[in-house]
Amino acid sequence: MKNRVIPTMTRAEKIRFWKRVNKNGPVPAHRPDLGPCWLWMLKRGEPCDGYGSFKFRGQRFMAHRIAVRLVRGRIRLLWDPDHLCLLKCCVNPDHIEEVPHGVNVRRGVLARDGGEKSSAPAVALGFSDSFAVGMRLKGRGL
Repeated sequence: MKNRVIPTMTRAEKIRFWKRVNKNGPVPAHRPDLGPCWLWMLKRGEPCDGYGSFKFRGQRFMAHRIAVRLVRGRIRLLWDPDHLCLLKCCVNPDHIEEVPHGVNVRRGVLARDGGEKSSAPAVALGFSDSFAVGMRLKGRGL
């Protein structure tokens, strides 16, 4: 499912979306400072086992991207939403950081290899210092 613009949702669509979210999920052991995950629930009442999706107006969108859009008012189209909590079915916008694709991939490798998936600076992930500074100056914090 590719990233695409999420249309403005009607009140009814928002209500239907939020009914599928359980805000009493687990607190990530490696990042208790994040607080509880918000779990995307399947229609049969259990958490999904991967990235959740939500269909409205005949199109399917990633649930975590919709949550970020609803809470923050926007989502960067060409950036990846990175789950700092490591739980793919989490839709808590406080657990999701929008980062360039390369940063998301490198963080994923670090987490897979037993490292902690925290907001590692771009420099530590192999990007140049000027890249990291440039992103902060443009309001695209890493």
